[in-house]
Amino acid sequence: MNVISKYGFFSLALLALSLPPAQSAYAAPSSLTITETNLSSFKRLKGQYTCYAPEADLATLGTITSRSLRAGTRWRALSSSVRDDVELLQKEPADLTRGERRRLRRMNRWERERLEMIKELLERCEGDNGETPLATPTRTPSGTNTPSRTPTVQPTETARPVETRTPTPRPTQTQTPRPTQTQAPRPTETPRPTATSVPATPTVAPTRTATSVPTRTPTAMPTSPVASGSVRISPQTSYQTIDGFGFFGAKNVWWGSPSTMYDSAWGEKIIKDLGISIWRNEYYAAPTAGNPQDADWNKQRPVVEGIARTARQNNVNLKVVLTVWSPPGDMKCQVTEDVQVSTARWPNGTKGGGTLCLDKYDDFADWLIQGIQMYKDVGVDVYAISPQNEPLFWQPYNSCFYAQQWYADMLSVVGPRIKARFPGIKIFGAENMLEMEAGKDKQWFYNTAIKNTPAALQSIDIFAVHGYSDGVAPTATSQMTKLWESSRQDYVDGARKPVWMTETSGFVDAWEGSDGKPGALDLGFAIHSALFSGHSSGWIWWQGSADEINEYSLMNGANQLSKRYYVSKHFYRFIRPGAKMVDVQVNQDGVFASAYLHQQMGAFTVVLLNSSNEAKTVRLEGNNVPSQFTQYRSTSAENCEERGTVSKDSITLPAKSIVTLVNGDVFE
Repeated sequence: MNVISKYGFFSLALLALSLPPAQSAYAAPSSLTITETNLSSFKRLKGQYTCYAPEADLATLGTITSRSLRAGTRWRALSSSVRDDVELLQKEPADLTRGERRRLRRMNRWERERLEMIKELLERCEGDNGETPLATPTRTPSGTNTPSRTPTVQPTETARPVETRTPTPRPTQTQTPRPTQTQAPRPTETPRPTATSVPATPTVAPTRTATSVPTRTPTAMPTSPVASGSVRISPQTSYQTIDGFGFFGAKNVWWGSPSTMYDSAWGEKIIKDLGISIWRNEYYAAPTAGNPQDADWNKQRPVVEGIARTARQNNVNLKVVLTVWSPPGDMKCQVTEDVQVSTARWPNGTKGGGTLCLDKYDDFADWLIQGIQMYKDVGVDVYAISPQNEPLFWQPYNSCFYAQQWYADMLSVVGPRIKARFPGIKIFGAENMLEMEAGKDKQWFYNTAIKNTPAALQSIDIFAVHGYSDGVAPTATSQMTKLWESSRQDYVDGARKPVWMTETSGFVDAWEGSDGKPGALDLGFAIHSALFSGHSSGWIWWQGSADEINEYSLMNGANQLSKRYYVSKHFYRFIRPGAKMVDVQVNQDGVFASAYLHQQMGAFTVVLLNSSNEAKTVRLEGNNVPSQFTQYRSTSAENCEERGTVSKDSITLPAKSIVTLVNGDVFE
């Protein structure tokens, strides 16, 4: 979950890179400060900071990182709230509270060693004038006025654990406002190996179960040459079945006024115009006197019923999916030194982290079943449920930490219980970051733990990832192809399970981005990469609607729509659930394409993206490709506008544009 959209935190504070002794604080000079962005990964240090010339220093830094990874500790810069730590490190010892002194004592050896190494290297980088070339200014994002929340203080640990687990990684990350992301060049896609061909006349695809993704056997490319400026489509060769596209939440953020949550005009807009076919919502624990919630069922129910009713009226089989941000507070325990202390209950309720107690797995399953039944009682069948949002992170809002194996163990118990009560429901997870689950360190994260635990692998139906690089910034466009190909190989092809992207945001509402942040056109490439390179079956944006347009919302009610709304519409509205992605080979520089055949609806959809600064002309080739299409186009000046009928033999793509071609009916 991104913090800016939920709490409106201002942009990054500068981080002082020096740790205090165990019993005192140290205020680092301002010349030794850099932003959290620059500290987000030790791996980035080697590539970003040229003043780290001595190989011995780099090797030492790498050794620290490798040792931490081998110990199961993620390579984050800090292990607690950046905001709190910045203030903490600036204080004099006499001004520290008891809790702050405890926080300093709890910083472990590898944190101290790691940060002291960075401090030493930064000092070597200083110029004669005492200024650090690495220091960068902070940037405050615009369009965020949601109220801030104060994180809770982690409690003192109980000294007598009765039931423990083997130590496993417990990285603690603060999700601060989205950091500045350097906008990377468009990826160059490598040819995707084609799937096993089927007869030229496609048959209606059966309803896909979690294991119905076919094994892709690479075959030879077509023997006839692909001409310049062509897009060759092979409808007889198909890949994943599309489950749908959607977003999270109501007309306004859940902590807003109940009167702003839903109206019929907004419901019609998201179902008929945008074309969502998946709707994601949070399943909240019941509020208590000391643990309030943004929403309860009384607040959510009119939205659930309104969206479901509008979907039914338009013959849309809307997939309602739920994600848990935290179990009820009375099911949570403390964690000490990466070991769960089952006798020490978590004192902060659903907020601030903690973990699900070992002896509460069955109670947790019962609570999930109650939530699913709550929806069923109002006529809404939950399609899928995720037992935990972003299980790696401790947050001041609703959150719950799971070490990787703990998550797999929980699935092994909870999954069969849920499916015994609701046999048709699907379980998706672990909703960790794509960059972690598909990057070169993926062996340390959740999907690997699930794959290596047979009962957990049996319980999971959909592997779900979030499209952020570190839980904060959207994954850079240049990384997309490689990460999604890795994801496809491991989970679609390897584990034979579908993959969804279930949350992303941070794209500014400008066609090509601004201030180094990605824009609406980048979002189009992100969706394309997930579908084409990752064979993703579902894509879900973060907050669909809010009371303003910002980089975390697609719309403000029914009447104010962002550029990212229209980019999303190119996929959401015209690629309907049940369509199959078919094979495409592109021979035109700067042009990217994917194609989808919906046998039952008789719809054929092609999405073309032009990343170059000049217009391109392509023609569609292949057997059984329709001769004419209705064209919808977005540019810096156009918003998914219908441009009439176009022949497959000559399709013009303006510079920096997205064009969707539709033949057939895409309305249920």
